[in-house]
Amino acid sequence: MDDPHEQARIIRIARAMCRSRRLDPDQPLEGSVPAVIGGRPLVDSLTSNEIPTWLLFVSEAKKFVAANQDSAAQL
Repeated sequence: MDDPHEQARIIRIARAMCRSRRLDPDQPLEGSVPAVIGGRPLVDSLTSNEIPTWLLFVSEAKKFVAANQDSAAQL
């Protein structure tokens, strides 16, 4: 995900997936936080109230983009 356009597309899709579940993408997570989000380890100094909910959807968004290259290119 080195391409900035690809990264921006995945973030937009992750935020949309979050909203589709009726969650506020910018709302901080509550409770326990997974050790890895989007294939990257979390920084130890972050607390769950500093991590936006949309990050939970990054891996699902990456899968969507990979499976829908033609249609996802327009998003």
